[in-house]
Amino acid sequence: MKYFRKYLDIKKKLTNNNKIVKNFSFLSLMQIFNIIAPLITYPYLIRVLGSENYGLIIYLQSLVIFLAIFVGFGFNWVGTKEVSIHRYSISNTSEIVSAILTLKLFLFIIVVCVLSIITNFVPILQENKLLVFFTLWMCINEIIFPIWYFQGKEDMKYITYITMVSKSFVLGFIFVIIKKPDDYIYLPLVYGIGAIISGIISLYIIFFVHKIKIYIPKIKIIYFYLNEAKSYFLSNILVSFREKSSLLIIGSVLSMSEVSYYDLAQKITELFRLPFITIKDVVFPSIANTRNYLKLNKIYYLSLILAIFMSFIVFILTPLIVNILGGTSMIEAVEVTRILVFMIPLSVISMYFGVSIIIFGTKESYRDSVIVSFMTYLTLILVFLLSNNLTFYTVLISSFISILSEIFYKNHHIKKINYNEITF
Repeated sequence: MKYFRKYLDIKKKLTNNNKIVKNFSFLSLMQIFNIIAPLITYPYLIRVLGSENYGLIIYLQSLVIFLAIFVGFGFNWVGTKEVSIHRYSISNTSEIVSAILTLKLFLFIIVVCVLSIITNFVPILQENKLLVFFTLWMCINEIIFPIWYFQGKEDMKYITYITMVSKSFVLGFIFVIIKKPDDYIYLPLVYGIGAIISGIISLYIIFFVHKIKIYIPKIKIIYFYLNEAKSYFLSNILVSFREKSSLLIIGSVLSMSEVSYYDLAQKITELFRLPFITIKDVVFPSIANTRNYLKLNKIYYLSLILAIFMSFIVFILTPLIVNILGGTSMIEAVEVTRILVFMIPLSVISMYFGVSIIIFGTKESYRDSVIVSFMTYLTLILVFLLSNNLTFYTVLISSFISILSEIFYKNHHIKKINYNEITF
């Protein structure tokens, strides 16, 4: 009996490890496609549309992404965690899916109403009203593309295939439809059609393949998920402000061409951050379920070593990468990219510290660490703005110092966690 139990334990462990490897493979494929697809079209778009028109699209996307975060409201974190826990119960999973989709739809209606009013008072939004509303595809995608559900189920094959099909559709149509500078108005429309296709297919799988039932849940259930997500929402909006507002600040104070330079630097950096984000996304449901801190710790140190090594390689190859993607007209992006790549190791540290606090600590500690980072970033930006020293480089300095403050704060709270009480 003793050896039989041991055999079952080993079998269970191997099964879990195989599932993690399989999910990592699918998620990696999907994330790579998400990053590579825009880089395939980037050289074409920057040359056809020009840096000003392309910069305008990126500027508006940077604005709408905050609205998409409001629609998401931290439900993706909560949804992944709850689906992971209740993955074998159709009734519980149906409740989770119903509550989150209902809340996201309600928040989207609020976003559309508020944006309709704001566009009449902000000149750049009023001048590009149609483009702004086309860009709302990002909010629609937040509702109908429930990647959190598949992450919680630890079954990424469906979502990977769907992403590849929809992105391939978008790639093809960009080359067919975007032919001259004035066609920039159609670009977000193409992105939106691709997002709607992927959303419809993924919802079909949830409701008809996985047999999840959709219904309007009770008020107390709605309140539960809203309450669970609020800490994550605050954290998400503040983290995104630090990471995404740079484009808004540069576009508002400098120019749309400089938005294009910074965007290219971010795209290159995101490409090389991808493996670590993928590992985190795969590991989170498993660690949340097993609470195996030692496993998380091992993955963290391996990821950090690889991130440091990768940053130095990218630093050397940056001029070649920028020239291939943007041509000689985007050469100003080289120095910005070289600085930005050293955010990769820092983001790995912050990411894994955050996962550790969410699983083994408290939501409040995670939220407070992000508030500290946000306040640091905002203070520095205001100081540079008021002293007329706001440039590419001072924006980067602000980002570096703010993420360091977040890391120090998270590290302080991680030291307080009593891992001896954690069972795995």
